[in-house]
Amino acid sequence: MDDQTEKNRDVALRLVQAVGSGNMAVVESLVHPDLDWWLNGMGHLDRDAFLASLHMLHSAKSGGFTVVTSTAEADRVAVEMIGHFEYEDGRVYDNNYCELMTIREGLVYKVHAFFDNGAAEKAFAAMLS
Repeated sequence: MDDQTEKNRDVALRLVQAVGSGNMAVVESLVHPDLDWWLNGMGHLDRDAFLASLHMLHSAKSGGFTVVTSTAEADRVAVEMIGHFEYEDGRVYDNNYCELMTIREGLVYKVHAFFDNGAAEKAFAAMLS
């Protein structure tokens, strides 16, 4: 694997870590201005909408993502992960994810994110209505 492919994997994994830990400065530094983040069941989010959507995760008192596997080829990185977040009101949000990322200019440019919509709806029903 070449150096650029490994750099792309590093960008993707740093983004996963930053999203999971609520580090918005790092998240913002790693996403492309023309970001297109697609979520199954929800559709496309541009950069601003994606960043705004993170408040649901970041309102947790604890949690994050555990990377299960990652695969990189050229400008594409696939990351499989498990999310676990605990909230002050007793809610627990557990979900499994697979995110297919395209890296452009050293930033995450495009994402197809797959996860269990039912788990998200259960945890965030009040926020989504």
